[in-house]
Amino acid sequence: MIEFLKGNTHNRYSVITFYYWDIKSIMITILIMIGIVGFFGVMFYYPQIVQSIKLMSHEQSVNGKLISVTPQSNLTQSELGNKLETHHFLVSFSYEVDGKSYIGNELILSAGNVKYQLYKILESKDKKVEIRYAKEDASKSILVLE
Repeated sequence: MIEFLKGNTHNRYSVITFYYWDIKSIMITILIMIGIVGFFGVMFYYPQIVQSIKLMSHEQSVNGKLISVTPQSNLTQSELGNKLETHHFLVSFSYEVDGKSYIGNELILSAGNVKYQLYKILESKDKKVEIRYAKEDASKSILVLE
């Protein structure tokens, strides 16, 4: 038990008492709030986290060319009407390693600024992209988005 004096210190009956369980409940509430914010933060950045984990396993880098971007969309119906939702993109790209040409396909989740980055590449003249591939098998590749 923690005791604090309130107001006039000469009056011995004006003591406010706080119990440790008050501090414990405050700390639990703070931890729950941090957990909720952390959960939604991870959910928002999930595609970027997956992308960075994939990039760790592909050591070599080469410039390639974007062939196509196909949005994978679903038509949903609600009380407010129909809605076309794009959840991910199927991206095709080509690259060359040691004189051998490869074509890669990747499914990229549509979150954050992925859509903007893909359309920015499509609008460019040369459609150059950075490709990361595995050192032991050049056919295993991943598209690098900034």
